[in-house]
Amino acid sequence: MKLPRALDLVVIAVVLSCGYLFYLENAPVKASEPVGTDVLMSKLPGNLVSDPAESEASAGADVLLGRLPAAQGWRTFAKPLALENGAMMLFQRDGNRALVWHIDWKANTVRSFTLPELDLGTDNPARYTALASQHGVWLLGPTSVLIKPDGQRLSLKTGFNEPVAVVLNDQSVLALGHSASGSQGRALYGTGQGAPFHMQQLRLDANAKQLSMVDRGVLSFDGRPNQTGQTNQVPRYGHTAVKLQDGRVLLLGGDVTPTLASLIEPNNAVDTWVAKPVAPMPHERVNGAALVLPDGRVLVTGARSLGCYGESAKVRSVDVYEPQTNRWASLPGLPFVPCADAYGADAPSTALTPNGTIVVAGYLEPQVMVLPRNAKSPTGYAASWQVAGLMPLRRISGKVQALSDQDVVAAGGVDNQDGFGGCCFATSGFDRINIMPGDARQSIAFSLLGTAAAKRGKWLFAGGGRRFGFTSTGQMRYSALAELTDLTTGAVKQLPNIPFASGAAQAFWLDDARILFKGIKESNDRGFEMSGNLSSYIPPSSSAMAIYNVVDERWSEPIALPELEFAQLVQAEGNVALLLTAEQRLLRLDLDTRKLQMVSQLQRGRQGGLARLLADGMLVSAGGEVQSETVSALDPDCRPTAGQECPERYVGTGPYARVAIVERLALTGGKASAAPTLSATGPANEISTVITAQGRVIVLSQDPQTQQISIARSDADGSAWDSMALPSLAKTSESPCGRCALAVAADPRDATKELIFFRQGAIDADYVDDGIKKQTLEVWLWSEPDQAWIHVFSSKGLAARASPQALDAPLSPRPGKRMMSIGWHLSQPILWIDP
Repeated sequence: MKLPRALDLVVIAVVLSCGYLFYLENAPVKASEPVGTDVLMSKLPGNLVSDPAESEASAGADVLLGRLPAAQGWRTFAKPLALENGAMMLFQRDGNRALVWHIDWKANTVRSFTLPELDLGTDNPARYTALASQHGVWLLGPTSVLIKPDGQRLSLKTGFNEPVAVVLNDQSVLALGHSASGSQGRALYGTGQGAPFHMQQLRLDANAKQLSMVDRGVLSFDGRPNQTGQTNQVPRYGHTAVKLQDGRVLLLGGDVTPTLASLIEPNNAVDTWVAKPVAPMPHERVNGAALVLPDGRVLVTGARSLGCYGESAKVRSVDVYEPQTNRWASLPGLPFVPCADAYGADAPSTALTPNGTIVVAGYLEPQVMVLPRNAKSPTGYAASWQVAGLMPLRRISGKVQALSDQDVVAAGGVDNQDGFGGCCFATSGFDRINIMPGDARQSIAFSLLGTAAAKRGKWLFAGGGRRFGFTSTGQMRYSALAELTDLTTGAVKQLPNIPFASGAAQAFWLDDARILFKGIKESNDRGFEMSGNLSSYIPPSSSAMAIYNVVDERWSEPIALPELEFAQLVQAEGNVALLLTAEQRLLRLDLDTRKLQMVSQLQRGRQGGLARLLADGMLVSAGGEVQSETVSALDPDCRPTAGQECPERYVGTGPYARVAIVERLALTGGKASAAPTLSATGPANEISTVITAQGRVIVLSQDPQTQQISIARSDADGSAWDSMALPSLAKTSESPCGRCALAVAADPRDATKELIFFRQGAIDADYVDDGIKKQTLEVWLWSEPDQAWIHVFSSKGLAARASPQALDAPLSPRPGKRMMSIGWHLSQPILWIDP
């Protein structure tokens, strides 16, 4: 394909939202520009490129003929613009040159053209807002441009910087101040061109040959500028606006006005337009997203700020405004926080399918969230959101567009492609996602860390979990997602969202119909590891409990008892749950009455450990950091009488250390039948521990000086420790081990046995989420007869977490059915026999 000569005029067909077919006439261009190029969509070097080799070959080129630029060369000056006819525009910053890409999803073509009217500059470059009207495509910035359907371009100096703007009924544009945070430093009550806190109307004159701008007054939620001593009513940035079906404009949110909302009624016969306050929003919105629903209501969502922090009910909330009644209502909460913390990204994206299904995308997760219509529901929508897709890259502030009831596309946005510590590149290419309801073949819950997993027969439950990613700052996000997988068919069914979000969790099947789910608190405000250093906000509800009924397909109300906030589930069956608190008190909880009863007090304080109830009623507690001493103490719950004194009680004291000390407590009929006992002191510098079904504790240790590892195993009563052999580890640059860990799993061939594994790889580390595709995993099985480790599994990337994987011999011999596995980032991976 030949490039056009420098003085050629290239005609590019573009279909705008009004449905007209019109032409854009390019100014003279250099021969190196990719102008007038048609390519098949399968040739785009996006995330769905048909030929991976072609994608690799395109790396390093700024712009290749007939293709969108490779990821590292992609910069933008405006967010993507979705057009009503199923096309989209992307806006590339090529130095100081503005390049526009038009993608027609139906025709599978992409075309490009330049906008010489825009000089993007290189010093503190401004960003633009793109809008489509019947007059053409508007780009609002320092110089605003209207690209008319006949190809003519009209421009006007406006002084904007990515303003919040809407197209009015008369096809003029109302700019409502800057959304970019850089506008804060400008005069709060400025007037004239592009005044950041005024309402500006851009119009096309009667002969369609010139643009003009009219100042319509102060941008304010009550029509008045701020004065000394008054509460702020002028939004500086982070506000949102949307045009209602009756032509009025709903203004809402902002950095200093996060709950305020107002209606603006455009009237060209009046010089000054005044916003009229309406009912305040029930939740704060800064950089929120607004969407007009088919019935005229307005959906609003988005976190309080760019960060993901806040209580689940607030940051995941979805509110709906009814203009006729001036009332706010709520839709079901989102399974993930729609936060967008990255340079060049500020808000999530929303869209409607033709049948009215709501789609939310453009946040820190690589999926879209979907809420179908339900005419029988009081809200008009389903009771829970579904999550679809698993995009290779996040599209933070990217644009989601519905092409049909089942097909949506996500394009644009930014992402951190360099892994931990890097930020932020625009995301090139695109993703097409099928959002049709029904069973999936890929688990999303198992792709997260800290997921609760529980197997009963052929059914596998998974829920909760977290993901840590680094954009402009590190963000730990919690999940309310729940899934049920049929291991005989591989079908993954999303359940109604958990009524709260948890970064780590546990789950037990109470019976064939009910599952008990409990969230686990972080070890501290630096994350989930005792020595971790990844800041993590702690939502107050993240350690609550709830019961899911498989038959009724719904969750119970959350169980949030203060005594259980830092407790871990030890066992749960029927209507009874055993929990071990942070103070090492063993409690019995009646799930019907919600009454707690103390069973016993363990002797040593322990942080970050684990506990297991054996089949014979023995409770074994091990791992984590243990207090160094034990002292006798008075039991505060005991009241001595004349005939009976309080029994002697022991508690831990002194500093905590990673020393292997196992504590055992015999239980009979749910009560302690003897005092707790301590094992002999085992190895120091513990980094991973498992408890076997026979009560033996296996400890993996690593010397902090030499980084060398060793394995020790206790006998059944804890009186002695014996060393175990090491596997032949793969070489790693991280350390001699490369983040090793032990794991235990029930043997699916024999319910009375279990398997012990040794894992090498950082698959369970929070900081690898951005670069999970680079992670490798090696797994060895312990052979008791051979007293040796046998290599049984290798994997790379996300598959080791979330995809069913067959194990090697001797677990999956050639003449028999394969032993399958999933969740190797968990301390108890799930195993089953392939049917």
